[in-house]
Amino acid sequence: MKFELYILHLVKDINKQLNEQLTRIYKPYGLTAAQAMVLMYLYKNGKQNITDLSALLSTGKSNLSPLCKRMEQSGYIRRIRDIQDQRILYIELTNYAEEIMQEASKSDSEIELFAEFQSEADQDKILTGLLTLKNNLQNHNHLPTGDEPYEKEY
Repeated sequence: MKFELYILHLVKDINKQLNEQLTRIYKPYGLTAAQAMVLMYLYKNGKQNITDLSALLSTGKSNLSPLCKRMEQSGYIRRIRDIQDQRILYIELTNYAEEIMQEASKSDSEIELFAEFQSEADQDKILTGLLTLKNNLQNHNHLPTGDEPYEKEY
């Protein structure tokens, strides 16, 4: 398999495993991985407008907006229109969601997602590799076509 395709498969597998971990941790609270991500960002960063939240989550507003509507109906978030500019929509946690996030962060069943990477050296290696990949993708601004000359098998 070519290097580029191997990287694509690895990223896909890592994303799948992270989603499975989030689902395992937050399913007892009735949350999906996507909902948990929204709550985690809001819990750590406070009220956000939907444009900023969609950028933080790397998802389109067209995907985030219906998710937030469902989360509001379930009592996890409040959607608040800006008084001066009705086009701006803010999202904030309800008290119910804050309690869930506090409980989930203290829960014995919750594991640190990256507990295996306890040494700073391991953390630095992972971050360096991921940042290098991200920067290379931004600099080249294209996805591999499979026609690139790299032939090393993995």
